[in-house]
Amino acid sequence: MGDLAGAVADHDTALTLAREISYRPEQARAHDGLARAHRDLGHLDIARDHAQQALDLYATLDVPEANEIRALLADLGQP
Repeated sequence: MGDLAGAVADHDTALTLAREISYRPEQARAHDGLARAHRDLGHLDIARDHAQQALDLYATLDVPEANEIRALLADLGQP
């Protein structure tokens, strides 16, 4: 809702918790959120890194969100 720094903090917390319990779907969602927040902040390298990590997890999970992340990576200048 416009608080990008807060979004980064919340997604970082979610990622930490998801890693602690080894829950890959939530790890993927947290990376997805981090990618989008960092993109909006203009941190494109960080956004690409999180988007790639989200894609890796989504692809392993074989879920449709992988296609959304592929599109995000393309928008970020990575095929």
